[in-house]
Amino acid sequence: YRDPSNNTLYLYKPGGGSPSSTQVEAKRRDYGFNLSGRSYINLKGLNLFATSILTSDSSSHCSMDGLNVKYVSHFMRNEDNPWLGGVDSTGLILKGSNHTLKNSEVSYSAGQGVYVTGSGHTVTNNKIHHVNYNIADCFAVMAGGSNQSITFNTISYSTRGLVQTVCTNSKINNNEIHHAMLETDDGGATYCYYTDGQNTEIAYNVVHSVRSLHGWAGNGIYLDNYCRNFRVHHNIVYDTDQAMR
Repeated sequence: YRDPSNNTLYLYKPGGGSPSSTQVEAKRRDYGFNLSGRSYINLKGLNLFATSILTSDSSSHCSMDGLNVKYVSHFMRNEDNPWLGGVDSTGLILKGSNHTLKNSEVSYSAGQGVYVTGSGHTVTNNKIHHVNYNIADCFAVMAGGSNQSITFNTISYSTRGLVQTVCTNSKINNNEIHHAMLETDDGGATYCYYTDGQNTEIAYNVVHSVRSLHGWAGNGIYLDNYCRNFRVHHNIVYDTDQAMR
């Protein structure tokens, strides 16, 4: 508790006892690496705790390999439109063009796990899990933009959806996607709305364990209102309220 009258911070430890005998850590910065306007940067084999990575529309060809990112983003309030809390400001933020995230683990986020927009990005062979605990319209992988490749990942555990496919001419292939919709209704493990996929392919995925909060409309693959031009084939979907909608 922070006392606003004198700006004093109080901490109660689980189980009691004095905080003076314990190492206490606090979040220092939102972004451990700010790669805005940067290109051809390689990050490899790093541990990031309670911080994230930011790129911008003018960034390109950055590589992130073998990262372990925990508590990637945190926020506590959804102001104005509660659906939009943290949507474009949380997770590993891949903007610009031709970035790669591979062989990494991204876990625990109040909002997005990985936010993908721009064009030509590759997200492959990662574990991305336990996201959106603030319960907005956030995902383990938010795939927007065009020509994105989301492949061979294990993507799991979200209060709502796990992969948002509001992208064009992209591939969502060969992923295992499971345990979505843990705290909400009317969504899916993969989800999009009002999107012309322009030949986006959702294929060769294994999707399972999608049961919505009240037992209805927990979908494996969900192309919501006005979606068109998606190719969906050769997926295995089981243990869901509905396989595809």
